[in-house]
Amino acid sequence: MVFNIIVLLGIFIVFKTLIHVLNYKENVSDIKIVQLLIVSIILLPSIKVSDSLPFIRFDDIIILLTVFTLIKRFPTNIITHILITFFFIVLFSNIIGAFKGNVNSIKDFFDLIFIFKIIVVYTLFYKIKNELDFRKIFIITAVCSLMSFMIAIMQYFNLFDINEKLTLLYTSTQTESLLNEDIFYRRVIGTFSNPNMYGIFATIISSITITYWLTKKSKYVYPLLILVFSITALFLTASRQSLTTFFIIFFIIVIFSLIKIKFTSISKIKIIFITSVIIMAISFMVSYSSIFNDRLTSIGNATSTGSVESRILVKWPYYLNKIPENIFFGIGTHKFDSILGSIDSEIILMVYSYGLIATFLYYLSIFYVIKIAYRNIQLFNLSLNKRVLSVFTLSLFIVLVEINLFSGTFWDMQLSLIVWAIAGLNSAIIKYNYNFKHYLTKK
Repeated sequence: MVFNIIVLLGIFIVFKTLIHVLNYKENVSDIKIVQLLIVSIILLPSIKVSDSLPFIRFDDIIILLTVFTLIKRFPTNIITHILITFFFIVLFSNIIGAFKGNVNSIKDFFDLIFIFKIIVVYTLFYKIKNELDFRKIFIITAVCSLMSFMIAIMQYFNLFDINEKLTLLYTSTQTESLLNEDIFYRRVIGTFSNPNMYGIFATIISSITITYWLTKKSKYVYPLLILVFSITALFLTASRQSLTTFFIIFFIIVIFSLIKIKFTSISKIKIIFITSVIIMAISFMVSYSSIFNDRLTSIGNATSTGSVESRILVKWPYYLNKIPENIFFGIGTHKFDSILGSIDSEIILMVYSYGLIATFLYYLSIFYVIKIAYRNIQLFNLSLNKRVLSVFTLSLFIVLVEINLFSGTFWDMQLSLIVWAIAGLNSAIIKYNYNFKHYLTKK
């Protein structure tokens, strides 16, 4: 029953997208397609059609329908140029891998679909122009995120037997944790397939909410509501990487906000309040969550496959020693050692798979996102929503390097699309601002 409802919701979203595409008018349907895309990315699960095919998502269909509207009016900037070049380098890497016998299946070329989706999503959000559209995106993202966090909390307590019904649609690998009778050994996944990736998503939403709440002069309550739910979901994932990321982003946001955005006395009280909530959440999880304590104590245990020491001393040297054999173009789509398993480092994985050239291009695009965000913050006439987005984007993409060192965002399609949607919005700010209108756009 639940599966049927989700499928019907997905079909409705795709149908609405098709209507907007067929009746496309400049600046009218862009925001509507973006809103449908946000709902699909955050809330809807992936669907397995066949073992020989990748999982299919409803946002895949939305992107496929939408791309035809972009062909004649494809706005380009330096980031899209870099990402398109990155796409062809990855293609070349896979072709070389095929000749060497490393790539032996059409399925090994599916990473190209991931990169194509990133380019389209970045471009769609880059096309957003006016302030009202920015507010609509903020609102739909807040509503969808709140729904996702409520699902995560229901998973932790298994309310209405959600883990036996709805949750299994999102994952096939986390059932042991979610169906554990001991509530303190559960790790929630929300509307994602992995608790670590969901933790990063919760970090993104909580961080941008903190930025908004700190800089807003009025005493709105709804950002606080989203903040409490997002921090709760973050801790319930028991993700060490997500917690580390959250603390670093929180520190950077406070520093940049103090420098670039005038804080009122109420803002300082809010900082103290947020810090107190975080401390109380940590104290609660340390006192009551068994899985949280286990994962903290395993950090320095080299015999634990999930420990940081195991990754640095065992996994990374093994794969790093193989990189010089194919240093410029890699081996093609990543293959893992059957004993050691995954690399647990997106930077090393990207160099190992696609080589130094592709990795350089990918992180060059991240550098330009950071550069544009910093430029945005300098604009004197920037609205609050756009300034909040710029401060948060700068913080997120600085920390993205740290995230990708110990886990990553690129190969999780939901998280990757969210990250590059944020980058697209950030680029749209400077594109349509009069002071820097020639900085980014290629005429």
